Amino acid sequence: MKTGLGAERLQLETAGRLFAAVAIMGVVAWRLIALKERLRSDPEAPAERSGLDQLELEVLRRELGRPIGTVREVVLAAGRLGGHMNRKRDGMPGWQTLWIGMLRLRTLAEGVRLGRDLRFGE
Repeated sequence: MKTGLGAERLQLETAGRLFAAVAIMGVVAWRLIALKERLRSDPEAPAERSGLDQLELEVLRRELGRPIGTVREVVLAAGRLGGHMNRKRDGMPGWQTLWIGMLRLRTLAEGVRLGRDLRFGE
């Protein structure tokens, strides 16, 4: 949480705000740990077992313009959103790259959700 999420850079002035921010970061960190654990334990499992919801998977597929069928492919795709080049010699994306990619994916998925709400609200 300190390195990847930058808890020390928040510069929040009250303990309550810092506790709230760290609590949210904890959820994000847990999600990344769960994804990396799924990758370690069963990389060829279906993408639906990656912990991402259906909308996130669809947004990831459309953003990268390719099918994503396994947990390994989900990790590589999320890493790609975070700047990972996905070259053979690069290995798997690291924590910080995954954090950036998952943050971008979350932002894209939230945009789709808001767009759907606005469209149906007319």
